[in-house]
Amino acid sequence: MYICFFSKGLADNDNTLLLISDAHTISIIDTSTLKETIVAEGNAYVLYLDFHYRKGLIFWSDNSAGTISRIRYPSNKSTTAEVIIHSQTPAGVAVDTVNDFLYWADIRLHTISRSNLDGSNTVLLVSTNSPEDIELDIANGWIYYTFNGYNAIGKSRVNGSEIQTIVDNIGTTQNLALDFYEDRIYWTENGNRIVRSAFFDGSDSKIIIDGISDGYPFGIATTQSNVYFSTWNKGELFQLFKNNASASNRLIYTTGTTSLMSIKIFQSTESECFNYVEIQNGEKRSTGYHTDLDIDIPISDDEIDGGWYRIMSDNGDKIPSYPPGVSYCGTFYPIWLNGDGPVACPANKSSESGYFPGCSSNFPKEFVQVIVKPELAKGPSFKIPGYDTTPSLLSVFRCYFEDISNGTYVYDVFWYINGNNVTSKLNVPFENIDSTLLRGNDWVGLYTMNMEPEKYDYTVIEGEKIEIQFTATVPISCIASHEGLKVHCDQKFYIFQPEFDQQSFSCLNNIVSRDVVFQSQFCGISIGTNDWQETKTLDVYGFSDGLYNFKDRSTNIRISTGTISTFNDIWKNINIPDIKVTVLDKDTVLTNRLCQSVNDPHISTFDGRYYHFMDVGEFVMYKNDRGPYLVHALFTNCGFGWEGSSCHCGIAIRSRNSRFVIRTCKTISRTSKSLLDAPITQLDSCNDNDFLIEHTGNKYKITIPSGTEITITISRWSRFIGSVTIKPSVYDIDRVKGLCGVPSITMDPSDDYTHRTNGPVNDDQDFARSWRFVHRQL
Repeated sequence: MYICFFSKGLADNDNTLLLISDAHTISIIDTSTLKETIVAEGNAYVLYLDFHYRKGLIFWSDNSAGTISRIRYPSNKSTTAEVIIHSQTPAGVAVDTVNDFLYWADIRLHTISRSNLDGSNTVLLVSTNSPEDIELDIANGWIYYTFNGYNAIGKSRVNGSEIQTIVDNIGTTQNLALDFYEDRIYWTENGNRIVRSAFFDGSDSKIIIDGISDGYPFGIATTQSNVYFSTWNKGELFQLFKNNASASNRLIYTTGTTSLMSIKIFQSTESECFNYVEIQNGEKRSTGYHTDLDIDIPISDDEIDGGWYRIMSDNGDKIPSYPPGVSYCGTFYPIWLNGDGPVACPANKSSESGYFPGCSSNFPKEFVQVIVKPELAKGPSFKIPGYDTTPSLLSVFRCYFEDISNGTYVYDVFWYINGNNVTSKLNVPFENIDSTLLRGNDWVGLYTMNMEPEKYDYTVIEGEKIEIQFTATVPISCIASHEGLKVHCDQKFYIFQPEFDQQSFSCLNNIVSRDVVFQSQFCGISIGTNDWQETKTLDVYGFSDGLYNFKDRSTNIRISTGTISTFNDIWKNINIPDIKVTVLDKDTVLTNRLCQSVNDPHISTFDGRYYHFMDVGEFVMYKNDRGPYLVHALFTNCGFGWEGSSCHCGIAIRSRNSRFVIRTCKTISRTSKSLLDAPITQLDSCNDNDFLIEHTGNKYKITIPSGTEITITISRWSRFIGSVTIKPSVYDIDRVKGLCGVPSITMDPSDDYTHRTNGPVNDDQDFARSWRFVHRQL
């Protein structure tokens, strides 16, 4: 699934990290890989947690142990948790990362307190009825909290003043999350099994997630695009895409236990004004300090990692807005801010003017409805002998929308596949919107193409066919846009049965010994640059297995791609679920229906008529025009002094344009025999799929694509072919003629003696002689 949307907000990272607790263990989950990193374990009952990203500290409350602890993470060496506060029933914890304070609630003490990050200097701020979770809006100076004694949500100033209720008459509320992208509060109502949201002032309260039938929601966290929530009794973690309200909750992780509590987005949520690294003792970096090479080593920042830094200096920390001069600021060539401004907003942020002040990650809060369409875009040109040079055509996706700002906005384009952001195009004017196309190199290697047939489950009767239709939703690229070359640009999709074919390219068209056969030019479908929007049809026939088994059977069809050109890399490793085909058994009507000729010779037809025919020459035993498929028999004198008898000394089988012959005599005669010292065989094959030949001892079994089997037995004593047996398939019913007669569904023998030219007759000898093979006669 391909999704794009336009906004001026900040898209989620591809690998959102979630800090979670499952009552006893605190972990970090990478949502892109689902890798779990354990931070701390062995706790009694962890309900709530928070972190200080810049200082590398994680805090949590243990409700049963009556403690609040912290641990350093990440750390280059092993660290253990440190208990910093003892309280009666500690619950929600929240970290002020700007002023370095820790806030926490105690349910039974009915208090909200504040301390330093090490637990010292505790100050009581709010007394209220059973406060549980707390969240901070430090920029505006508010504490938000749930107090389940009143089933409500309240807030106060960070100093404990201006206490007020903003949402009431709600269910038992467990966790809060503040969404600064939308200025909304999200919370879970455990008893009602819902997730609700309202603006920071409590207005516009509404249900966001409803119908959580088998779980009690507890923890909650938000990003710009997603809402994450946990169910404590099921130990499951879900994700919901904000901008697709009709989408269902996506299960992304389970603990394997029955408790999953608090969730936090483990990343910096602060602006660069607060999220920075301090460089202490930076007096030499000031504009008034001149570097003395006799006593100073010039400062170099080559080894400093990229990020935001603040110089801590007694000489001041303002960036100079004029050239300080060579050898000032503790180095040779210092940098400066070129003028007082304006300073452009950094990537992922904007403002009314595009410059500071007022840069924000959610300016403006404007989303545009778009339609995603696949198309062919012009690419590089290549010289092709005999043709004019024209641009290549590349398969891309485009977002179509109307410019709501009349050219005054720039747009951020976020492309998603299956809910995951694969690329973003930021600050793009509408006039350059063509640069936001989603191209193959944005996602090939991370995701694979799909193709949807009409459905994934089909039924076909043996001997009959069904049509499976395929429709591509993505065009086929081409090395040129010249009309004379576009007709040759296509992508082939090979279709095979995994249980018979060991590799995708061994799909042998109409091969025997399988459940279904395909009728197509190359055992697959071809989609071209010019016709990619047309529906393609694959004819699938139920194969007659030759087993009168009184049961149905099923098989799977799989689709793969062959050689992939550079221009169609997107089709590599195509990922399409197998298509199930159930074959309904039809050949039960042919049980015990054999045509057999035994020397000298005595023949029984498919429908059970028995007659003697002792002429010599070449005769047609079996003829089916469907292939065409034919079986010819060669009769000669048996050589026992019986002039009226004849024996088989040769069989020729035709399967379409291929031929298999076995012969035991040199010549044929009415009065004498002339046998070879050993039987000879000859195979003239135009297609490896035309015959399946099995040879065991003095017996040959030949199966042709219709499923019909011909068994030939050579007598070791006489060196003649002692018998020929033909086992019919459903494709032979009412289609076959010759010495074997016409097999019918009702086993009606009345038409078995069907003369080559005169139709059914009564004289078996007249009927048999009509099937003598004459040169150029079939």
